[in-house]
Amino acid sequence: MVKLRLKRIGKRKQPYYRIVAAHVSVARNGRSLAEVGLYDPMHASVKIDEERAIEWLNKGAQMTETVADLFHSQGILARWQGWEGRVREDALTGDKPKRRRKKAAAAPVQPAEPVEQEAAEPVEQDEQATAESAESVEQEEVAPDE
Repeated sequence: MVKLRLKRIGKRKQPYYRIVAAHVSVARNGRSLAEVGLYDPMHASVKIDEERAIEWLNKGAQMTETVADLFHSQGILARWQGWEGRVREDALTGDKPKRRRKKAAAAPVQPAEPVEQEAAEPVEQDEQATAESAESVEQEEVAPDE
């Protein structure tokens, strides 16, 4: 069985992939039958030869999840099924959970000064209210004795 999958090339910490048609039993970076496109995750770019991709899909090649997502974002799957496909420009630049955590950790922490002052003021008002209520209770108790 033939699969459309990614073949990693590039340096360490700088991934770069070729989208290739390869037999299932071949290693990830082994010999491929044909090159269908390129994918650069660091710069969020995809270049796919649409005619070759559709040709391999028509021959019965299966796609990996990642390749299917890339084809979907470029509108190739829709065109293969006979629909009008469109390229989603924001598909590769979307917010990722790991990136979101890094941004949150790098954000400066704001001081909580106003919260402390606001919390102190209501306590004083509550103390005054309890003191007044205690005085009124004492006056009521004294009144029946007279």
